[in-house]
Amino acid sequence: IHLDTSQHTYRFFEKFGFIVKQISKNGYGERLDKYDMILK
Repeated sequence: IHLDTSQHTYRFFEKFGFIVKQISKNGYGERLDKYDMILK
């Protein structure tokens, strides 16, 4: 399973086993980074 989220909520998904694979600075807009995550 793959998802993307921001720096504001990625820790919520880590609680369920998701792992950050890539961070895109300003990926959603100014000061809003995109975190690509996968569930292993």
